[in-house]
Amino acid sequence: MGYKAYRTGVLLQRPVETVDRIRSRLERRLDAVLAVDFAPCQGIHERLHDLLDAPATCDVCSGFDDVWRSVTARLPDSCGHDAGVGIARTAWTVVRHLRPQRVVETGVARGVTTTVLLEAMEHNGYGELWSIDLPDLRLAWRGGVSVAVPPELRTRWTYVRGSSRRFLPAVLAELGQIQLFLHDGLHTHGNMLFEFGVAWRHLAPGGLLLSDDIDSNGAFGHFGNWTGSPLLICPEETKSGAYGLIRKPIVAPAAGRA
Repeated sequence: MGYKAYRTGVLLQRPVETVDRIRSRLERRLDAVLAVDFAPCQGIHERLHDLLDAPATCDVCSGFDDVWRSVTARLPDSCGHDAGVGIARTAWTVVRHLRPQRVVETGVARGVTTTVLLEAMEHNGYGELWSIDLPDLRLAWRGGVSVAVPPELRTRWTYVRGSSRRFLPAVLAELGQIQLFLHDGLHTHGNMLFEFGVAWRHLAPGGLLLSDDIDSNGAFGHFGNWTGSPLLICPEETKSGAYGLIRKPIVAPAAGRA
């Protein structure tokens, strides 16, 4: 079966996904001219640890390089959907220090950040991950969805196939409160604001929102300004683009703030 026949079969067999894919394509077209420039922070390692109220000199971050080599060794070639080493390293650092009980991410692709999050939880001996993703049909055709995630880590992982607009509210309602949310799904202004808003309401005090590709549009900056919470903007290390973090205050904010 060729790719076109495979794609047609999926679209016919999954009509709800087909509607979501069409909506996503329209959103991308509308966002085509919305890319923005951010001024990245300097001293990312130190700033990140300050945000986490942790000492910059620590042992828990040192295991990332081994995990990264293991992850990339399971991926035979490069893929534009894969997360960069910068956000992966940050995800590792956040989980190792924050020790979250429940983490939710949007976007899986070949499972780079998924694996890093699960590896960090395994080192902590604590935590579970829920991932929501409407997979790229071309990626699925190559047999690449979550290929980086080893079987031994999947006991901590729940994969929800579908769009975040359709499934994220229900997943968060079931979980109640989470300590970390990672956005790496559909990078459109509307979808990012939707995910940030829904996740923020379920984010525990002191919890953290982490987003990839924040330079795609102004959603991250707009949301960060609205919350008035501490944020960090980081350039990717091995590819173009930037990612960002916002930490929810531990003390309840004044009236009018989230």
